[in-house]
Amino acid sequence: MKMHIISCGKLWLEKSALLAGEAADGYERVYIPVPVFLFDHPEGLVLFDTACDPEGMSKNWPEMNKQVSPLFAGAHEHLPAQLRQLGISPDDIKYVVMSHLHTDHAGCLKLFKKAEVFVSELELMEALKQLALRVYKPAYIESDIRGWLGAELNWRLIVPGIKEYSLLPGLTIVNFGSGHTYGMMGLLAEFRKSCSFLLVADALYTKENLGPPVMLAGLVHDEQGYIRTANFIREYAAAHNATILFGHDAAQFDSLIKSDEGYYE
Repeated sequence: MKMHIISCGKLWLEKSALLAGEAADGYERVYIPVPVFLFDHPEGLVLFDTACDPEGMSKNWPEMNKQVSPLFAGAHEHLPAQLRQLGISPDDIKYVVMSHLHTDHAGCLKLFKKAEVFVSELELMEALKQLALRVYKPAYIESDIRGWLGAELNWRLIVPGIKEYSLLPGLTIVNFGSGHTYGMMGLLAEFRKSCSFLLVADALYTKENLGPPVMLAGLVHDEQGYIRTANFIREYAAAHNATILFGHDAAQFDSLIKSDEGYYE
């Protein structure tokens, strides 16, 4: 099994979005990476998250989103182009694992019509409720949700009672539950030649969020759930001798091998 780390541009946002209260003494913006993980597994290709909508900034995102957290990405950095560079089309993907359904993770989800899409049941139900009520909470985007429904995706729901789900040998979905959003999920990737990795996405934006002590992000649905998830991640990673890959940690991301440089196996 090989893991390709794909860089899909950068978001520019307030530092306090990453660490609550961090910029209380002044306004500061930072760039954060938008990663996607592609697993070339003997039993099929697996994606963890799908980055931003390539037409988000030009057309589909509300003006507030464009101002609060604009995306900076060249045409070659969007996920469809990145996959083409690897000789892969969306129809080649067998499984997509969604950490959650915020726009910087689910923006290209509609493209994967032939894949089985694994997502927290709580997370999907919340996104659909927002569409029905026409009231959208931060980072959930109407055009994304309508795109998934129009694509008639093959959803596979991970219910609250399932803590771990064995996707393929070496790949285990971990159901974190409520925290950053209504239903966060991670992925444990265990390799033969290199160490194991625990992909946690926005359950923890950065190493600083993990602590100790745990530091809340600026955007959190359930504070107690966030802290509980952080402590669980620390223990789970230690139990599996896994390196935690954070959701938007610029320093960590810069240190990793990207898809145009190589891969992990």
